[in-house]
Amino acid sequence: MDHQEAWKALAIVGNGVAADALETERVDFKLVADSQKSTYNLLADALVCFVNARGGTVVLGVDDKATNRQHALRGVPACYSVDSIRKGIFDRTRPPITPFVDDVSVDGVRLILITVPEGVMPHSNAAGLSTRRLGKECLPYPPDQQREVMIARGQVDWSADSSGVDLSDLSAIEFERLRHTLFIGGRDNLADLPNKALLESLRLIASDGSVTNAGVLLLGEESLISRVVPGYGYSYQFRPTLGSEATGRIRGNRPLIAAIQILTEAIETRREIHPLNLAGGVH
Repeated sequence: MDHQEAWKALAIVGNGVAADALETERVDFKLVADSQKSTYNLLADALVCFVNARGGTVVLGVDDKATNRQHALRGVPACYSVDSIRKGIFDRTRPPITPFVDDVSVDGVRLILITVPEGVMPHSNAAGLSTRRLGKECLPYPPDQQREVMIARGQVDWSADSSGVDLSDLSAIEFERLRHTLFIGGRDNLADLPNKALLESLRLIASDGSVTNAGVLLLGEESLISRVVPGYGYSYQFRPTLGSEATGRIRGNRPLIAAIQILTEAIETRREIHPLNLAGGVH
């Protein structure tokens, strides 16, 4: 694992500079606690903070307040093996974190470098506390922020979430539009189903029995969509030439199938064919 940033800091720790001044968003220094249990808890908290951000390295065995190198490099006792540290962190994190652990010697002093990459999903300690590193601080990482990050990474399917909207609130006109689309697509078996069975077959019913967000975007009236998904909308502009003013504009928040039809028609209307004559009489 790449410890380049940690090694750069270790090269000058205690040479008139306290380790605390060298800590960054990806490097932290810790001392061994009074007991192995306390040390593992300390490391678990620090690594949760790193894994929920950009990843990072904890250097164990360094006093981050000392400016004298001999006092700063305090070391790690032999009872802390690579495997015991890895297991101690694994047992104290949710979902479990398996860090990269390296036993190193600096000026003859045994230190441990513990590194984690950026996590794929949010982590917490055994008590359920989730934090995220910002600069040198570990700040609370509440569920709403975790969800935003997971959505941005494509790990949460927002479209499949419950909208809280009942099937009866959907538009009969949009149901017919959906059925027509399915019919011309050769899915007669779905087009002939009753409304509820149709939505269930298309996975547009959430676990709580309400319509999913995707269902609202497909089958809701504009007023319903504005209420449930206020950020939804589309915009189309036509410019005759690059850099010229737009001569055609369409904006709206019609349901998805209707919106696609509107935008497709707008594009087709303005499509132009220009003959091209090539050498050899090819037209």
